[in-house]
Amino acid sequence: MKFWTRLPEGQDPNYFFNSGHDIFDFQKLISEAHKFDSPGVISIGAAIDLLQQEAREGKSESGLLTPWPTPLCSGNIDQS
Repeated sequence: MKFWTRLPEGQDPNYFFNSGHDIFDFQKLISEAHKFDSPGVISIGAAIDLLQQEAREGKSESGLLTPWPTPLCSGNIDQS
């Protein structure tokens, strides 16, 4: 779950603090943040769970496909 924090128009965090705002102003913005989901983005824990589930079901791919030879990584990377 991600949070959408809105800074004043045209400000990034650096400008926000350099223009006279303090940590309390920033905490107020954080408390007003709204949760949102990003389609296709999951947490690391959820990604590991998904990879383990796919491996148990035989759906996982073995290795990484690359367009160049990788002699130092032979055995783990599919070079086809």
